[in-house]
Amino acid sequence: MVFPFFEKALEFDADNQDALYLLAHILYDFGEFDSARIYLDRVRDKNSSVTELMQKLREVSAV
Repeated sequence: MVFPFFEKALEFDADNQDALYLLAHILYDFGEFDSARIYLDRVRDKNSSVTELMQKLREVSAV
């Protein structure tokens, strides 16, 4: 239900860092790991939340 809102946000600003991170996190929560990785790779600000999600994605791809 939230995906259309993120799509709209990214239509207005394809580089919206908050939208990219939040979309990646939601996709991760739904088990869409490859899609989550695509959006997370576009996040430039590698803060602790981004780094943590990247680590989680590495762990699931290693399994």
